[in-house]
Amino acid sequence: MKKVILYVRVSTDEQAKLGYSLGHQELVLTKFCEIKEFEVAGIYREDFSAKNFERPEYKKLFQYCKTHRKEIDHVLITKWDRFSRNQTDALQEIKKFNELGIEANAAEQWIDFSIPHNKMMLSIYLTIPEIDNDVRGINTKMGLRRSWKSGRWTGVAPAGYTNGKDNSNKPLLIIDEQKATLVREMFEQFATGLYDKEELRRIMWEKGLKLSKSTFPRSLQNPVYAGKVSIPQYKDEDAEVIQGIHEPIISEELFNKVQRVATGNRKHKKQYERLNEETSLRALLTCRKCGGKLTSSTSKGRNDFYNYYHCRSKCGERIPAERAHKALLKYFDDVAVKPAVSNLYLKVMESIFKANETQVEGEVKKVKESLSQAESKLASLEEKYVMNEIEKDSYSFMKPKFKTEIKKFQNKLEELQGAETNHSKYLSFGVNLIQNLTFYYENASLINKQKLIGSIFPENLIIENGECRTARENEVILALKGFDKYFKTENPTAKSGFPVEYLRPESNRHTLRYTILSRARLPVPPLRH
Repeated sequence: MKKVILYVRVSTDEQAKLGYSLGHQELVLTKFCEIKEFEVAGIYREDFSAKNFERPEYKKLFQYCKTHRKEIDHVLITKWDRFSRNQTDALQEIKKFNELGIEANAAEQWIDFSIPHNKMMLSIYLTIPEIDNDVRGINTKMGLRRSWKSGRWTGVAPAGYTNGKDNSNKPLLIIDEQKATLVREMFEQFATGLYDKEELRRIMWEKGLKLSKSTFPRSLQNPVYAGKVSIPQYKDEDAEVIQGIHEPIISEELFNKVQRVATGNRKHKKQYERLNEETSLRALLTCRKCGGKLTSSTSKGRNDFYNYYHCRSKCGERIPAERAHKALLKYFDDVAVKPAVSNLYLKVMESIFKANETQVEGEVKKVKESLSQAESKLASLEEKYVMNEIEKDSYSFMKPKFKTEIKKFQNKLEELQGAETNHSKYLSFGVNLIQNLTFYYENASLINKQKLIGSIFPENLIIENGECRTARENEVILALKGFDKYFKTENPTAKSGFPVEYLRPESNRHTLRYTILSRARLPVPPLRH
C-alpha cells in the first residue's frame, strides 16, 4: 500500500469570497485515497496565499518528506491551484519532490507522468491559476486607481485620521480630532524653519504623536493632510495629485510651505554637519581686512583649549571665539526696542497691508480666470482623445504643455494668496524675535543658531574692536530704529496720532513694494521679504 501526505490550502480571501474550505478539500482527498487504497501518513493544513512557497505548513511538509523520503510515495492536493499559482515556482518544487523519489499530484487533475506528453497538461493546469492571479491583480490595481481618481484614500488611515465609510459604504477618511491637532501643530512648527525633522519628531512624540523615524518625514510629505490624494504613475498615465473627498487637516498653503522648508534644509545639511557649539559663527563672519570668510580652529593652551575664528589668507586676522560671541550678544541687546515702539511699527505695517488688499485681490481674480481657462483646455483635449477626435500623438504632445501652463498659474496663485496670509501674525512674531534675540539665540540648537543669524543679517558679520557690525542691516531692524528715533525726538503729545501719508504702490509683474512717508521718513521692508 502506497503512503501519501495530504496538503490542503486556502487563502483568507478565497475562503471569504469563493467559499473554499479546508474541510471540503480534506474530504475529497480522503475519499480519493480510499478508492486508490492509499495510506494517509499525514495531513498539512494551510491558510496562506499561493503566490510563493514561503508558507509555514508547506515548509514543515517538505522537511518531513526529506526526512522520510523512503516512506512516502505521493504528496496529494485536490487541484493544482491549491499547490501554487506560479508556474515557474511550482515546476521547481515538483522537481525537488522527484529528486526525493516522491511524486506530487492532484486528485481532481491527475497527471500520469509515465507518459511524457502529459507534462503539457501539467503546464496548462499550472498556467491557468497564474493567469487568473494576474487578472485579479490587474483588476485590483485598476479598482484602486478608480478609487484614487474619485478622491478616495484606500489604505490604512495615516496619523490624524481613522478609516471610516460614507453613506454609500465606501472608504472615507475621518478626522481624529485629538491626533489631528498634533498633526496640525507638527506642520506649523516645521514651517517656521526652526526645527530639523528628528528634533521635531521627538518633541511631537512627547506630546503624543508617536511617529517612527521613517514615518515622520513621509508624513510631512504626504498631501493627504492637505485634502489631496496622490496617484502614482501607471503605464502611460502620469503621476498626479488630485483633490480628495476627505476633510483636510491643514491648508494647502501650509503644506507647500513645509515642502519648501524641507527642500532648503536638505541643501544646507552638509554645511551644518561641520559645525560645533563652540564655533557657531563659522562661515558667517567676514574678515575685516581682506573680506574673506573666517573659518575656525582650536588651540591648546597651558591648562585648557581655546577656540578662534581666523582667516585663511595671509592677512593674519584672528578673533577669540568668546570675544566674537560676546560682541554678537551685545549687538542683540543694542537693537532691542521698547514695546511701545514695536507696537507703533506693527500698526503702521497693518495699514500698509490693508491698502494693498484691493490690488492683490484683482491679481488673484485674473490668475484664477487664466487657471480656469487652462484647465478647460486640458479637459477639452482629454474629451476629444476619448471620443477619438484627435490622434494619440497629438494628445501626447499637447497634454504636457497644458499641464505646465496649469502648474504655472497654480504657483502664481499660491504666491499671491500666500503673500498676505497671516501677515500680522508673522510680522508680530518677527518683531518679538528681534526684541528678544539674546534669549532665542542662547536657547536655540546649533543648526537654528545658524539659521537665525542667516535670516536676520542680509550680509556677513564683522567683529572689530569688540563690536559687531554688518555691511547692511536687516530692514525690519532699520525700521524699528527709525521709530525709536522718532519717539526720542518728536513731541510726546503727537505719539498717539502718528501722521502717515501713503504713496501709490509701485508694482510690476514680480514685486509689490511700498514707500511710507512720515515726518520721520521711516524705512519699510518689502511686503514679500
